Amino acid sequence: MYQKIEVNFEEEDKQGGIQFQEKIGPPELLKEVETEKVKFKCVTVGMLLLLLVIVGTVFLCLVENLEVMDAFYCVCSTITTLGYGDESFSTGGGRICAVFWILSSTICLA
Repeated sequence: MYQKIEVNFEEEDKQGGIQFQEKIGPPELLKEVETEKVKFKCVTVGMLLLLLVIVGTVFLCLVENLEVMDAFYCVCSTITTLGYGDESFSTGGGRICAVFWILSSTICLA
């Protein structure tokens, strides 16, 4: 019923890589995939959120002419949907880009 999956774990191969040999059954393989899937999702979302914070901060500094700390503050309050309103997107181009940035960053955080 189960088909064994064989992974080679031997000494170095001709390209310089290391290969190993161990038999892994479907239950063990599924458990490992599930464990790694959660880690992968957390790391991916964390990196995407960091990227969106950096992009938003740089965007506000360049387009809206905000100081770095003010831009970072605006980004954090926008992503967390607090939106105090003391810092905001004021130019037309800034508002157009903000629509997509706000949607993607808020969804990523959720």
